[in-house]
Amino acid sequence: TEADLYRPCFQGIATAVGPPLILFKRPPGAAGPVADRTLRAGDAALRLALSDWFDAASGEALRYAAQSSEPSALRARIEDGELVLSPLAEGMATVTVTATDADGLSATVRFEVRVTRAVRSRWQGWRLILLEPEDDDGR
Repeated sequence: TEADLYRPCFQGIATAVGPPLILFKRPPGAAGPVADRTLRAGDAALRLALSDWFDAASGEALRYAAQSSEPSALRARIEDGELVLSPLAEGMATVTVTATDADGLSATVRFEVRVTRAVRSRWQGWRLILLEPEDDDGR
C-alpha cells in the first residue's frame, strides 16, 4: 500500500564487536623481490638486515618472523632485526619472512636457498684455470 512506502526502513542500529576497521592505513610493503641464495653446509651463518626488505607506514617498528621449509637443511631465525640463515645439510629450502606492524597488518617475502655439500680438502678454495697453448708464431 501507499502507506508502507513512507514507513521507516529500519527499526534501529545494532552494533557488533569484531576486528577493528582501519581506514586509510597502508600495510607494510615488501621493498622488492629477494634474490635466491646458495650456501655451503657447515659454513658460518649468513646474516641479512631486514630493514632493507620491508617498508612500514610512517616508519613504525615491525615484528619479524622467519620460517624454513626444510629445517633439517637450513635453519632460519630472527636476531636483532636480522635474518640469520644457518646451512646445516645439503638440500633446498624456501625461506618465508613476514613483517607485521602494531595493527596486525603484514607483508611476506619468499626466496629459495640451496645448501650445497661441504667440500673439505687441502685444495678447498682453489680454482683450476685452463689456458690454451700458444702456437709457434706466438698466437
